[in-house]
Amino acid sequence: MENYITQLIDLGDPSAQVIDFHIEDLNKIVCIEKKVIGMLCPACGYPMNSKGKRIRELKHPILQDGYSLILNVTVRKWRCPKCNHYDHDHFNFFSDFK
Repeated sequence: MENYITQLIDLGDPSAQVIDFHIEDLNKIVCIEKKVIGMLCPACGYPMNSKGKRIRELKHPILQDGYSLILNVTVRKWRCPKCNHYDHDHFNFFSDFK
């Protein structure tokens, strides 16, 4: 089922994985997160620490069967303990802050 959903919405990001799919009322909800757990600091190359997760809710216009497709994307915030640089997970299928 996961592969079918991934192909259907064409995530285009090999590091993203579908972790859950369910239907609530007229919404089909797909939960997505990154496969990679660790992240290196883009400024100094030191391993970063996770500062928690938040879920972004994105509406996807692909379905035309009366249902709305909602993507719940788990995004982690990262902090470098060496240089104090902050960053977050980036996905190819949506832009930051949109």
